[in-house]
Amino acid sequence: MQSAPSDEQLAAVAEAVAHGSSVESVRRLEGGLGNGMHVVELRDSIGQRRRVVLRRLSEDELTPSDMAVREWRVLKLMRELGIKAPEPLFLDADGSIAGSPAIVISFIDGKPVLRPSQAPGWAGQVAAAIWELHSAQSSRADVSFLGPSKLITETVADRCADVERLRGHPLGERLRGAMLEAVADISPARSTLVHGDYWPGNILWRDGRLLAVVDWTDTALRDPAVDVGYMWMDLVLTDERDAAEEFTERYERLNGGPVRNLRVARMLALSRALPDPGRWLPGWVALGRANLQVEDVRRNCSQAIRLLL
Repeated sequence: MQSAPSDEQLAAVAEAVAHGSSVESVRRLEGGLGNGMHVVELRDSIGQRRRVVLRRLSEDELTPSDMAVREWRVLKLMRELGIKAPEPLFLDADGSIAGSPAIVISFIDGKPVLRPSQAPGWAGQVAAAIWELHSAQSSRADVSFLGPSKLITETVADRCADVERLRGHPLGERLRGAMLEAVADISPARSTLVHGDYWPGNILWRDGRLLAVVDWTDTALRDPAVDVGYMWMDLVLTDERDAAEEFTERYERLNGGPVRNLRVARMLALSRALPDPGRWLPGWVALGRANLQVEDVRRNCSQAIRLLL
């Protein structure tokens, strides 16, 4: 997936996106750990150029074909709701054109900011972007393709059943016990659209302005606390603790009060990083955190677990 498609496949993609277009250049986007992401520059029949992103999908819980269709529909939904997201341009569900199931989306000329503490206004814009998603009037749109809403208690049960994952970390058993205990205190919360993988690497910026949120593979109907907890977790693991707290405070201002079930959502996020959060290091490094060491990530994870215990 990290290698570019063949010239023939790229030419077919160009023709499918815009009749009469040719490929001027192609380059891989950094940061993806599984899916193939390439920027393709097209030139149309009158010489005008545009850039698009070819996103080829790899095996996950769903087949690549199902994932392509699902993500295509999610991006259509985001456009309908006015959420800052790429525009879907072409769907190749069976991979007959791109060589594997893929979607083509608009290119957004921005970059992730992985040092939020050095970017004034970061926390407020990131909180506002996810709040807009959580408060979107999804009831007016067809969201049936996302499947039924999943309660946070169900997610806890699923995660705690993954005993091998949790036992692989020194604090995993204690974290599992704390999550099981926390179920009794979970408050009923409204189910909203959630991104599902809301971390700084999936947010594009230019000149201090948030342009778009990308990578909507894990979008679902769930407790909004899962997005708030996941962003907090990622920031804490990468030594951005002040930004983690400011993001949470900014979100709670928009929310009109504390986020229900935030503690258990944070525990769920940390458990997702187990047994070894160091496996995420290549993604952070590829996006500019070359100074981050695997020992730091592991230490930060353990400290965060102890804090919640």
